Amino acid sequence: MKPVETWILLANATFARVVANRGPGKGIVAMGGKTWRADPPVDYSDEAGHARMNTTYSQASLTSKDPKELAEHIFATQLAEKMIEFRRKGAYDRLIVVASPHMLGSLRETLPDAVTDTVAAEVAKDLTHATLEELPKLLSNVIAA
Repeated sequence: MKPVETWILLANATFARVVANRGPGKGIVAMGGKTWRADPPVDYSDEAGHARMNTTYSQASLTSKDPKELAEHIFATQLAEKMIEFRRKGAYDRLIVVASPHMLGSLRETLPDAVTDTVAAEVAKDLTHATLEELPKLLSNVIAA
């Protein structure tokens, strides 16, 4: 019988990696090639812009989203696409999402049902820099690694 493959997505606004657990007591192992970095945010002016409306003779004021927030949302969308791709390939059975609180919110917005159906737990902490040896203790309340 094939062991249950649990992936742990560790993410913050600028960096993400996946580690895995293949059953109770098996520990947490690194997944080669499963690390990603976000593109740096694009700086825009803080002032609202103006655009001429094509259908009328008036102008509309445009509000711009915070560049860091926009970059985080784009990164969350990219991570969601990766998780969809790996799920379709059957690479993992369960997913634990561990992310900084704001990034966790962005991931909740972008992950589709096909992926959220596999989410066994969510942890609102930035553990991207934790070592493989530290992770079992830090995640002991959600996984028996």
